[in-house]
Amino acid sequence: MLSDALEYEVVVVSAPAGYGKSTLAIDWADGAGIPVAWLSLDRQDIDPLVFITNLVGAVRAAFPDALDDVHQRLVGGANPSDASTLIGQFVASVHRDIDDLFLMVIDVVHVLKAADETLAALDTLVRGLLLSMRLYLLSRTVRSRLM
Repeated sequence: MLSDALEYEVVVVSAPAGYGKSTLAIDWADGAGIPVAWLSLDRQDIDPLVFITNLVGAVRAAFPDALDDVHQRLVGGANPSDASTLIGQFVASVHRDIDDLFLMVIDVVHVLKAADETLAALDTLVRGLLLSMRLYLLSRTVRSRLM
């Protein structure tokens, strides 16, 4: 099943609470034999800078030597208006710094339902996906705003 899923750039898993979305993704990740960057969102991720900071942190946990430029810009005091530039820089840095195929799992995506700026950053991430990254989005709801 995982090998089929890896042919697609984005996999969306949607089900009500308690149906095992995270467990399924963990099983995929364990069976993949490739690095996994995991980000579980919470209400703080409604802020696009928090989202991007946490996204960078998740990737750096899997690839400690990657994304130094984006990380430095974030700790240096990025402004909320920088979010679209930062997510573009994130995509470029992943392309430059990471050659290995990896899974990027973003869990609890439904918390972003009213976060227009963060959804725009997620949209930029989806549209800028690289061959080295497979994106899994886990959510209780599927809405056109999340895709």
